[in-house]
Amino acid sequence: MKIVDFLNLEKPEVYDFTEDCTENKQYLATSGFVRFMDYRILSNRKDKLGVDDPDMKSNLLQAIYKKLWPELLEKTYMQQDEEGGIGKVCSDTMTSAWTPVRKYFEKHYAEKIENYKQRYGLRWASPDVLKGVYAEEKKVQEEIDSSPLLRFVSLSHTIGNYIPVPRGFNMPRSGVYASHDCWDLTMMKIREFYDTMCPEPFSCPEDLKRIMELLHYDSSILNTIDWLRFLAKKENGENPFDGFVKAMYLESYVTDAGEVKAFCKNHDWLHVNPDEYWKSLSDADFMQFFETASDCIEKRGRAIVEALKRACGILPERGF
Repeated sequence: MKIVDFLNLEKPEVYDFTEDCTENKQYLATSGFVRFMDYRILSNRKDKLGVDDPDMKSNLLQAIYKKLWPELLEKTYMQQDEEGGIGKVCSDTMTSAWTPVRKYFEKHYAEKIENYKQRYGLRWASPDVLKGVYAEEKKVQEEIDSSPLLRFVSLSHTIGNYIPVPRGFNMPRSGVYASHDCWDLTMMKIREFYDTMCPEPFSCPEDLKRIMELLHYDSSILNTIDWLRFLAKKENGENPFDGFVKAMYLESYVTDAGEVKAFCKNHDWLHVNPDEYWKSLSDADFMQFFETASDCIEKRGRAIVEALKRACGILPERGF
């Protein structure tokens, strides 16, 4: 699909980019919760039935990045390695849906999951297990299909949930068991970086400390610092964080006062950990997480679509 075809869709902001990464007609005929679980199952396959990760394989996503952020192509720290493909910009799925959805199922449907695992001799709450519980239990289907969880998984592979990032950023910032693979947490730490950022690169220990925390001490921090400083300078906002938000169309993730929106109660760096945090959430907390994250993703998607239309001359530039 070309950008013009994407923009001609009725609602391009909800287009599923996994459709750009598979030839599996059976997968393409699915939607909602089933499609999301099938993606988790089929993403490990290397044959024609497999579904590739849009971060690595979507040509449409790459074309959009190049149209909206052409200057990023000039930065070597933004380029994928040889395995990903020379000339491609590194990409990141901003908020992974798998961990919060699995944690919700493990808590809300614990008995059903355990029974399913025992019946089929399975060891953990895998995508196959969650899909099986959903398929076998009409009540589960009704609850999921009428909850914010359905919207959340349906938006997980849309344009509002993708962002170009520097090499060495994607996996490390996710944390242990993807505990921090949520964009509100990422932006909270980026905000801290900008709040203490020194005029000269790498001249302040606090600059390094914030990015080391963001990447969980697991990767080179230099690329990320170069990326953040470049975006802050590029937009010339009232403050560096505003510049970053504007450059990446992240306005939906911050309040009118400029504070990062937490997806739900205590979803911050003080409270989130690999396992115990999710156990502390009520059903209402989970629903708030799904709802807030979905709102941020879809609103950002609409902003990106509008920016694309302006970049392609379909809409006039602002001010005209």
